Parts: sequence; C-alpha cells; structure tokens
Amino acid sequence: RWTLRVTSRYNDSILRQDFIVYRDKPEIEVRVKLDWREKHKMLKLSFPVNTEDPKAYYEIPYGYIERPTNGEEEPGQQWIDVTGKSGEEEYGLSILNDSKYSFGILGNDMRMTVANGSVFADHYGQRYRDDWCEFQDQGVQEFRYVLVPHKGGFQDAQIVKKAYELNVSPVGIMETYHEGPLPQSMEGIRISADHIIAAVFKRSEDNDGYVLRCYETSGKAVKTDIKLPMLQREWSAEFGKCEIKTFLIPDDLSKPVEEKNLLEI
Repeated sequence: RWTLRVTSRYNDSILRQDFIVYRDKPEIEVRVKLDWREKHKMLKLSFPVNTEDPKAYYEIPYGYIERPTNGEEEPGQQWIDVTGKSGEEEYGLSILNDSKYSFGILGNDMRMTVANGSVFADHYGQRYRDDWCEFQDQGVQEFRYVLVPHKGGFQDAQIVKKAYELNVSPVGIMETYHEGPLPQSMEGIRISADHIIAAVFKRSEDNDGYVLRCYETSGKAVKTDIKLPMLQREWSAEFGKCEIKTFLIPDDLSKPVEEKNLLEI
C-alpha cells in the first residue's frame, strides 16, 4: 500500500488526512485526525462525482432509501452512494464511514459533515447567549472513511458488506498457547447469498437458545442457505426485497430453527 498525508489548517484548527491506496483494492481508505477549534462554523468534506442523472442513496436501519440531490442535509448511517451514467454505462461512488451520520448531496457533489461548532441547545439565538455556552465538536476527534468507486449500482459492489467490514473490524487478542475446549480454528456463520447480511447474533430473551437476525440488502428476492457450524445448525430461508428475518435457534438440537418476529414471538 501507499500513503499520502495531507495536513490542512484553518484559523486554530488542523485537519490531518492519511490517504491510503492499496495495491489489490480499488477503494481509498482515509484515516482522519481533526483538532476543531471553530465556533458557529461547520466543516464538511466535499467529493465531486462526474456522472449524468445522479441518484443518491443513503443507508437507513436495515435498508436504504433514495433521496433527492438538492443539497439538503440528510441523515445517513454507515454509507451513502451516488450512482449515475456516462452514455449507457452505469457507475458511481460510495462513501463508507465509521462515525459520521450527516450528509448532503447537491447534484454530483457529495458532502459529509464532520464537525459542527454550534452551541449546544441553542434554542433562543444570540440574544440569550452568555459565557456559559458550550460548543459542539470542540477538540480532537479521529475517524475513518473509505471512497469506493464502482461499476453498476451500489448493490453490484457489495457496499453494505464493505461498510460492515469497516465498522465491525476483527478483534485480535494476543495470547500464549494453552489447552482449551475450542479447536485451533472454527467458523461462526456462513450465508450463501452475498446480499444477505447477519446483523444480530445473541442469546434469546428467554435464554433457551440463540437469535440470528438477517436482512436482504440489494432489493432482490433470494433463497439462501444459512450454516452455523459452531451450533451444528443448517437451514434454508427465502427473503423478499429488503426483508428482515429473525430466527430462533433452540439449544435443544432436536427442536427445529423457527422464524420469529422482531419481538422474538
């Protein structure tokens, strides 16, 4: 990989960005350290995209939504995307992030809000401000975002999966060798369809098994195989477009896996 560090200054604030280009991946990862000292000012990062007839997509809980490209600030979660055309070819750019949830897209210009120097709970305006006012986003913060160019739509580039990989990184624990009940290697969950995401895995509310919650990410109905080798379980399920499914996996292996609602009923 190759890294370029860019340091920008504005008044008393400093923005440091490390742009990381990988040999075998098309995306660009950016690691950011910001020391924000501005009051009554916002900092946004802008990413112009050269497309025709752009369409903007934002991640929402367990799905996505298309919004107008009118520049208004909108909430988003782990990713946003602009997809358009050049002639007959469709392509676009996705921005993944690990802690920023406010965006605005004006035509082809994607904007991510990274700092807001407003007063906390500033309901009454300048007339009632005093020395006790506290300002938001002051001081040092660190975050990451990733620029992912793609052909076709964001569904073809598996953007939802890439966003989860950024936000749910593997945790490495250094340990000495010792005997234990687990094998040297093991596998947790395997899902045959690439556009089905496992979002939740936990003990059930009744503590009589496990709960696995999955959802479809690309707006395409699919039948998929789900395997949990660690629980010795395997079954198939059909998902509709953007459908959420909750499965109860009893501890008793003689009982079948059951589909439940979000309340596990």
